[in-house]
Amino acid sequence: MHAAIIAINEAIDKEDAEETMKALRNPSAMLVNLAEDLPDNYQATLYDAKMTKAEIAKNKVLWRGLMEQRWRNFCLTHLYSSLLLMQN
Repeated sequence: MHAAIIAINEAIDKEDAEETMKALRNPSAMLVNLAEDLPDNYQATLYDAKMTKAEIAKNKVLWRGLMEQRWRNFCLTHLYSSLLLMQN
């Protein structure tokens, strides 16, 4: 099944509807009841879903980085304030 998923993803990335259908038809993909007359719909839907998933993942990484930066800044500020209080 893993190889079938890789083949589907590669076909989607190439934006080739017929190749995507061929990959979807692979018995190892274990997909049933494919609408053979809708390769362009499958391609467009799967491509859009893949791009959305990539955008969400990118945003999570950016968000995590931002939160880590804010936490470091908070810790440094707190440490600096504590050192100032200890001096007084």
